[in-house]
This record gives sequence, C-alpha cells and structure tokens, in this order.
Amino acid sequence: MKRFVFLSLFLITFALTFASGEVASITLNGTPLSDTYYQVNADVLQGYLNDALGSYQQQGISLDPYFSSQNAPSQIELKYNILKNLLDDKIAGYYAQENGLFPEEEEVFVYTDQITASYFSNPQYVYQIEMSYGSTETFWRVIESYVRSELIKQNILKTLVTDYPASFTEYFEANKADIKNKYEKVSASHILLSSEASATELKKLIENGSLTFEDAAKKYSIDTGSAQNGGSIGEFSRGELVKEFEDASFAATPGEIVGPVETEYGYHLIRVDSKSTFDSVEELLTTNAYTNVARDFQNKVYLGWFNNYKANSPLGYVIYDPELDLLDRLMKSQVSGEDIEDFYARLEKELFDSSGEIKEDTTTFAAVLYLMISDSLMQPTLDNLQKLQAMLDARKNLPEDIKTLSPEDMQKSLEETPDSTDNKVLELKNNLSTLIDLSKELGVFSEEEINARLAEEQTYKDKRYSVIGKVAGFLYHRMPDSDKALEYLNKYSGNDPEVVFLYTSKQYENELKPMLESEELFQNYLNYYEQYVGDKAAEMLIKYPLTSIENRLKENVIKNDKASDELKLKSIRLLIEAYNKAGKLSIDKNLKIDFFSGALAYTYYLDDYVDMGLVEESEVDALVDELMNEINALENEE
Repeated sequence: MKRFVFLSLFLITFALTFASGEVASITLNGTPLSDTYYQVNADVLQGYLNDALGSYQQQGISLDPYFSSQNAPSQIELKYNILKNLLDDKIAGYYAQENGLFPEEEEVFVYTDQITASYFSNPQYVYQIEMSYGSTETFWRVIESYVRSELIKQNILKTLVTDYPASFTEYFEANKADIKNKYEKVSASHILLSSEASATELKKLIENGSLTFEDAAKKYSIDTGSAQNGGSIGEFSRGELVKEFEDASFAATPGEIVGPVETEYGYHLIRVDSKSTFDSVEELLTTNAYTNVARDFQNKVYLGWFNNYKANSPLGYVIYDPELDLLDRLMKSQVSGEDIEDFYARLEKELFDSSGEIKEDTTTFAAVLYLMISDSLMQPTLDNLQKLQAMLDARKNLPEDIKTLSPEDMQKSLEETPDSTDNKVLELKNNLSTLIDLSKELGVFSEEEINARLAEEQTYKDKRYSVIGKVAGFLYHRMPDSDKALEYLNKYSGNDPEVVFLYTSKQYENELKPMLESEELFQNYLNYYEQYVGDKAAEMLIKYPLTSIENRLKENVIKNDKASDELKLKSIRLLIEAYNKAGKLSIDKNLKIDFFSGALAYTYYLDDYVDMGLVEESEVDALVDELMNEINALENEE
C-alpha cells in the first residue's frame, strides 16, 4: 500500500508589495499565545496569497482588490480564506504540540531545503521569486510554513488511521460509485457519420486494412473538429459526453473499434486508445487516479477529526488587520444569525464621527462593505418607489367613474370585465390588476395615500443617499481607477452633473467607443447579434446605448443649470464625436443619416460657446460642413 500522499508546493509568480508584522494569532481562552508559531505574519500570508493569485492569473483572471464577480472572489475574500486556513493549521499545530506529534525543526528544514533548492539554483527562478515574494528568505519561510503544516497533518493522520490498507479499502468500497464517476477516464477517437449503413461499411474497410482509422476520420467524419486530429477527442471522464457514447467507450477494450453507436449527433465508430478504470483497490493502485482518491480519503478523515476538535477546543483567534477583522466580523455575524441591519448600524457608527463626517482611519474595505450592504438594504425602498409610481400611473389611466370605487368594488369590476383582445379592455384590466395587487402589498389605495407614502419613501431615500453618498465619494477618492467605485459614486451622488459626466464618459470609453473606432470589432458583434435580432442588430449595438448616453448627459448636464459651461461643452463634444463615429460605420444608409444628423444637431449647441470664447467659430463651421457633406452624399446615393 502506498504511503500517505505528500503534496508539493507549486511556484507561481505574481508581484505584490509585501507588508510586515503580525496579522493574526491563535488564542487560548481568549488570550493570544506567546509562541511565535501561533502567529500569522503578513509576509507569509502575502506569499500564500501570491500563489493563489498566480493560479487565477494563469487562467486569465485578474481579481479585483475588493469586489467579487460571478466567476471569481475578490482579493480580500481570497486573503481571508487563506488566513482562516493558516489559523486552522496553527490550531492543529497546538494539538500536535500537546500530543507529541509536532515535527522536529530539522525535518521541516530538510524538506524545505529540498523543495527550495531547485528554485534557488536557477537564476531565472530566483529573479521571479524576488519579484513575487520580495526576497528568497520570504519564499523560504512560506515553504517552511507549508511543509510544517503538511507534516503536522500527516502525523495526526497516522494516529487517526492505524490500519491504512483496511481503512482505505473500506472507504473505497463505501464510495466506489462516486469514485469511479469522478476519476475513471478514457482516451478515445471517433468517426461520426450520418447513417448507420455508411458507418458499418466504413468499419469494414478499416478492419480489413483498406483504410487506417486516422485517414478514415480525416476523410469521412462529419465532426470536423476531431477529424483533423485523426478522430482523437482526447481524455474524458464519466458525465462529460452523451450517455450512449460514454457507455460504449468505458465498456470497450483499448484498440478495438466499436459501433456504430447511435447518439443524437449521428452514428459513431469509436476506438478507445487507453483506459484508466478500476473495480477494486488493487486495480486502483495501478492507475494515476490513486493519488487523488488517497487525497480525498485523507481529507475526509482529517477534516472530520479537525472540525470536532476545533468545535470543542478552548482555542480561538484574534485578527489584527482591520480589513480582515471586519470581514471576519461579518462572517461571524452571518453564522450567528445576526440581523444584517444591526451589523450595518454598527458599521455606520464606526465609519462616521459625531459631526457626520467619515473618520480619517476608515479603511477602504469598510467603505466597500458599507456600500455593498447599502445596496441590499436600500433595494426595498427603491422597489417601493417604483411600485407606488406604477400605482399612480394605473390610477391616472382609469376611467373617472372607476377611480372613485372602493378596493372591493374595483375587484368586482375587474372580475366582471370580460376577457378581450381589445387594447382598451386589456389596458383597463391591467391597470385594475396593478392597483389592486400593489394596494394589498403596500397597504395604500387612494391617490392621497399613495402620494403620502411616495413622499415618505422619497424622503427616506434622499436622507439615506446623502449619507451613503459621502462613503461613495470617499471610496472613489481612494480608488479613482475602479469602475465599481465610480458606479457607486454615480448611484449615490444625487445626479451631480460632474459625477454623471464622469460615469457616462467612462462608460462610453469602455463600452461604446471601441466598437465605433474598430470596424472589425463592430462587425464581429454585429454578426453575432444578427443571429438573434436580425436587421435590428446595429440599432441594439449602437443606437440604443448611444441614445441612453445622450439622454443621461442631456438631462443631467447639458440642460442642468448647476453644471458648469465647461462641463456642458465636454458633454456636447462627446455626443458629436460619438454620433459622427457611428455614422462612419458600415451600416444601413438611413441609420447613418440619423447618426450624422444627431452629430449635426449638437454642433448648433456650440454657437453659444463661440460667444463665450470657449469654441472657435471656424471649428463649428468645419464640423457643420463635414456633416452636411456626409448627409448630402448619403441622400444622393441611388
């Protein structure tokens, strides 16, 4: 039976600035332990983080410092999880110390030197290490930390599993189906044909030597992707391909051709090139899957013991890093079932001083967390405002004789109105239904009640936005290059003209301008969207987003008395540029004329700025001439 699996650390490079000092410590009955082993240092934690960030980087994923996405965590979430794992290692180390299972330092150093020696002997690796870890000493300490933790786990495991062969066999038999599904693999090639007859005939030609399997795949397979590789589809596990194909492949003997096998795609001839399957522990030991299965077994045994030990231990931890401590408090509040509003109220007190200004020592993450929770807590108010406005709109469109009805009589009127395809009847029923349903939900019905509630909700929103907006401004000052910080600033700034322009221009630069300046990029998007919306693809890609940008700038900047003349001019120039660029794309003639006309309309706004001395008259004349020529040329096309 093989020995417990010892995993080696994989080096990946990722350059970050290192902090120094103590980040966290294990506590015994609430008091931090004095032994430095029980402390987590910032440079070691950062080293582990660099490894993890490097893994994401190799996958082409760059993590935001504070904001997670659907596909990846934020850097601080990742750092926190690594810290918790390191603290768990320290707790296991305490048990090892108390029970004579702590590894000797010499053993730790020997393993550490063995791992690091190959890196230190290569100047290129040394350079990468220094870039990523700050120094070779820090890298050595990270490896040392990892080695010590792994040796502790191995020593504890030996006490938990005294008869490894028997225990592992028992685990394998109890979980055989899951293990086989997870780790059995087949490497195969196939030829896909449209009919069973042609597949059968081709199989005979291959078996009698008239064609090689590879040549037959290249010449006849309708799966063009694998055909160019001689039919090879590589290695796959159970559950990755259609069941009929999978069943035939896993049942086949390597080297023989099976089929035709019918699937939804056609008829397959399958040749299994290699198999890694097993039905017993003895067979498993001969495969590469054993290492993974052994690791799963060890993890299950170890985690079962550790979770029980940790739950009944007087050991705990204290985190000194303010941002990680805040995230830890949030995690603990969620586990304890604390109301998020209570946590939010405490966080707000920590952010603001007695005069209502943000404290100087507020961390960036505290602001991020506050804004994230604000989004969640403000949503019911925003929903209510939308619903109350919908109720007013529904009331406004009701006939006068129905507006005065009670809720009960209105419900009766709705029930008595027959179904119809007539638009007026449909509109009436829809308005009645909206008013009745939302009245039950919100507890208001008359126009006076709705308006009073609307004013109440709006007042609360404005009050909260004025507070939240300060934090959004603080965050943007800390993270001026963050799109998310700018998004929060725009959301909670109360339509401040400068913020609206900043947010909208950034959105234009990031989302729309690249397509306007690259015909190739635009055509790629256009070809994709034409599959779904046909002739409306160009409007969806360009016209709708551009109209949205125009409306936002027009309402909040260009026509806003609070906006400066310089800011209004910037908005006008942006719209002229955007419409002009859009008109130059290869699109429908009428849409091009619309775009050039849009740009022309905004050139007339520039006349006011000529009088102010902010724009040269010659510039306006040149723009007007250019756009008029474009429009005339298009209109004169046959």
